[in-house]
Amino acid sequence: MRRQMRLNAFTLIELLIVVAIIGILAAIAVPNFLQAQIRAKLSRVAADFNALRNGIEAYFIDHNGYPPWTVNADGVQGLHPLELRYIRLTTPVAYISTLARDPFASFMNESDWQTYGYTYDYVTDEGNGNGRTWGHRWQINSWGPDQINSWLNLYPGDFYHISNGLISHGDLGIFGPKSDRPTNLYRPPLPHF
Repeated sequence: MRRQMRLNAFTLIELLIVVAIIGILAAIAVPNFLQAQIRAKLSRVAADFNALRNGIEAYFIDHNGYPPWTVNADGVQGLHPLELRYIRLTTPVAYISTLARDPFASFMNESDWQTYGYTYDYVTDEGNGNGRTWGHRWQINSWGPDQINSWLNLYPGDFYHISNGLISHGDLGIFGPKSDRPTNLYRPPLPHF
C-alpha cells in the first residue's frame, strides 16, 4: 500500500521544479504582454494622428485655413480647454467622428487632468503659437510611452522613435506642412513608427 502511494504522490523536489518552471515562464510572458500593450497604444496613436491629419486638412480645404488652437469657450460646457481646440473639427461639420484621447495620458492627481486633459495637444502657427509648431503650420503631440507630457520640449533633440525601445523618452508628434513664417526653430518631421 505504501509503495502504491509513493507512485501517485509528488516529492518536494518535483513540486519545486514545477514551481520554478512556472516562474520562469511567467518572467518571460509578463514583459512580452506589457510590450504588446505599448505596441497596441502606438498603433492607436498612429491611427488617431492619421484621422486628425485628414480632418485638419479637410477643414483647411473648406475654410482656407487651419482650425485655430485658441478657442472662445462661451456656451460650451464640460470640455477641457485642450478638447475645445478640436471643437471646430466636430461641429457644425464633422471632420473627425470622435474626439480622440491620448492612450498614453496619465495623471497623478486631479490638477494634472485640469492642466493636460485627455486629448492630444494641438497648436497652430497663428498668433503666439509659432514657436510651439517647430516651423510647421500645425502640430499635434502625444505623451508617448514614457507617459511624460513634455510638448516635445523636455528632450528637444529627439522625438520618441520605436528603434530606441518601447519605453524610451520623448513625445510622439505629427506636423503639418512647413510654415511660411520665419523661425529658427524648424524641426523636420520624423517617422515615429
